[in-house]
Amino acid sequence: LGATVATVLFAYGAAWVLVVAVLAETYGREHFGKDYGIVAMGPALSGMVLNGMSARFYEEHVDAGSQICRGTACYRLSFVLTAAVAAAAWALLRCGRPRGATREGTSS
Repeated sequence: LGATVATVLFAYGAAWVLVVAVLAETYGREHFGKDYGIVAMGPALSGMVLNGMSARFYEEHVDAGSQICRGTACYRLSFVLTAAVAAAAWALLRCGRPRGATREGTSS
């Protein structure tokens, strides 16, 4: 468990470091602070909403009286919901860059 947690933390941290460069290259530096603030709110907002929903989905599949859920049904809906939110976020990011904008935020 420790190795798995360390691997996930390393991957998350490594990806978060790249956010600054990706935002600056994709959307320009003109509104970088606003863009970074929006991206930084993603984990906080999804943590509040999706964690509560995942707990409710898990509790719906708990065996009566045992407080333990067995099988793939415990987490299936949580994974589907997370995948749908990730796909929606990807689509928003792909559509969010204004057409004709250069990296500096000016029109070409």
